Amino acid sequence: MNAARRIIGFACVAGLFLAGSANATDWLSGAYRPVQAADSKHGPDAPLPLLVARQGDGWLARFDGQDRRLEPVPADELAELLPGINADAGLQCAASASMMLCHVKPGTVLEGEGFTSSSGYFSVIVDAGVFELEKYAN
Repeated sequence: MNAARRIIGFACVAGLFLAGSANATDWLSGAYRPVQAADSKHGPDAPLPLLVARQGDGWLARFDGQDRRLEPVPADELAELLPGINADAGLQCAASASMMLCHVKPGTVLEGEGFTSSSGYFSVIVDAGVFELEKYAN
């Protein structure tokens, strides 16, 4: 939940300060769904997918019928938001006012969050926490 609270601070300045271009490799575009336990809901009651597409210097995320602009998070901001992640983990994130979507090397631990990303994709939702995602389409 610590990272979710820190996103609020980042989101306040994201519109005013953007780092240069995003990372050369776009790991974020694609279709995602939450990683679910075997007994979770499937079918019409299953969680809606998150669709993310590159748009200019950021991304457009579509979830629950709404579009959200995701801006690249500069490396120095990531170091503050998600401390303790080594550079070799390949962390790439984009954020809006209410969420952050990230790619990282599978098995990376988010210190202070009690979370290890097994898939390499996760989201941080303000006031909700960190969620593992499965990327099922590019």
